[in-house]
Amino acid sequence: MLGRVVHKSRINVLRYFCAKKAPPPGGGDGGSKTASEVDKAKSEAASKAAAAMPSDKVAAAAAKGADKAAKGADKAAKCAEKPAKADGQKQASGKSAAESACKDKDKGKGATSPPAQKKKMEPRIKTFEIYRWKPGEKPKMQTYNLDLNECGMMVLDALIKIKNEKDQTLTFRRSCREGICGSCSMNIGGINTLACICRIDGNLSAPLRIYPLPHMYVIRDLVPDMSQFYEQYRIIQPWLQRRNEKKETKGCAQYLQHPDDRLHLDGLVECILCACCQTSCPSYWWNSDRYLGPAVLMQAYRWIIDSRDDVTEKRLRQLVDPYKLYRCHTILNCTNTCPKNLNPARAIIKLKQLLAGYKKKTEPKLETAKLFK
Repeated sequence: MLGRVVHKSRINVLRYFCAKKAPPPGGGDGGSKTASEVDKAKSEAASKAAAAMPSDKVAAAAAKGADKAAKGADKAAKCAEKPAKADGQKQASGKSAAESACKDKDKGKGATSPPAQKKKMEPRIKTFEIYRWKPGEKPKMQTYNLDLNECGMMVLDALIKIKNEKDQTLTFRRSCREGICGSCSMNIGGINTLACICRIDGNLSAPLRIYPLPHMYVIRDLVPDMSQFYEQYRIIQPWLQRRNEKKETKGCAQYLQHPDDRLHLDGLVECILCACCQTSCPSYWWNSDRYLGPAVLMQAYRWIIDSRDDVTEKRLRQLVDPYKLYRCHTILNCTNTCPKNLNPARAIIKLKQLLAGYKKKTEPKLETAKLFK
């Protein structure tokens, strides 16, 4: 009986190895059977062989297979972790690069950076002493304090700020604020000039004193009476005159002028009639009723030498007077104080030379009335 059992076990072992080594039924490559059928047959054969093997061998084989499977799973997991780590590092580096780029961009725009706090400037208090007068009251000097950090750099800016914020009764003339109209002429710090182009003195320890133009009647505060000045200006007839001009074309005709003749008017036509030079002349202070003054005399010379004007003798005869022209003693205050950097004293000297016969008016280089022939 024992021999039969051993014989049967040997037969089963032989069957196991034969099934393991034998090619699948139906041919060497599986014949016409499908892959699923072949796998099914293999699994059946393996199960039969496992059933024929002793139980301890089956357990050992199963444990060995489980160890191999676990090792394979660990190896696969490690292989999968490497690209994942690489991808994570790439993503992290890309993210950090993107974040740094965004930070740099925001820093350039100033979006993320906190707003820079402005440094608080110490107040720069400047004292202004301004002449005040109105009819019926005594004149006085009134003091105003301004912080130069909150004010423009020109004297006119300070006057406007005082009028708007401190004292609305302060009176002065102004218009263009660019040194063109001559309205804001006044005496600032002892010098006749225009308030719109005169810088505020940065010396905080000394007050800035502002007066109206000297030796002129005052209407109120810093507003002088310019009536006499304009009347003297009217005396010289400041317009173009022609001897044979027809009445129908008077004031409407256009006359030619050569560029070289036009050059003679440079330094004269820029006068804005601000009266700064006029009221700085001591001779005008003493004889303002008869002496025409530097501003008016410079304008008289401007029309006399104009090549389009042909009443030169008539204009010169109007100046033959002991006071109109010859009260000028070449003190040169007019030239020093002119805010447009003109030279009225030079024009007065030229007038004296024309009257004395030392010089004559040059002939025009172009026939001025050519358009009407």
